[in-house]
Amino acid sequence: MQEDARNSFDMLIVILSFATEAVVTAVVIITIFVINPFMTVFVAVTLLLLLGFISKFLRPFLRMEGEIYQKSYDETNKWFLQSISGIKEVKAS
Repeated sequence: MQEDARNSFDMLIVILSFATEAVVTAVVIITIFVINPFMTVFVAVTLLLLLGFISKFLRPFLRMEGEIYQKSYDETNKWFLQSISGIKEVKAS
């Protein structure tokens, strides 16, 4: 029961932190837009181009590398578990 209360409290802290960061970010963006609209648009376009580059080129590469790492980790884990099982069988007999 106490674990559920702690998890709920942790979730509430995460949600409130996210909401706070979202409000601060919105206020900063609005302030920068009021001060210098051209720079705000320029930065927004630059960030969108960077986001597009990451989505189109880096994400597929990272996904492929992640799958390779996952397969090699699975194989290593399987060999490790088989070796432990083999030691148990030898020790039992």
